[in-house]
Amino acid sequence: MSDERAELLAHAGTCALCEEYAAERMTVAMVQGNSGPGWSRYACLPCARLLVASAFAPQWLREDVARLDKIEAATR
Repeated sequence: MSDERAELLAHAGTCALCEEYAAERMTVAMVQGNSGPGWSRYACLPCARLLVASAFAPQWLREDVARLDKIEAATR
């Protein structure tokens, strides 16, 4: 795995959307904690791509998925 690709991906675990185990996930939301530390929500790559299609997707997520797609296209 390239360093740039590894930078975009999170550790393996359960997708916050489909609740399936995924070997590769990415951050799709950063939740502010009012009286404590915040946390991140992680989704599998197919769910992350579905989120990007939403009008409510944050710009940073659109950019991260576009970077990941560009890296994957270059390695094919």
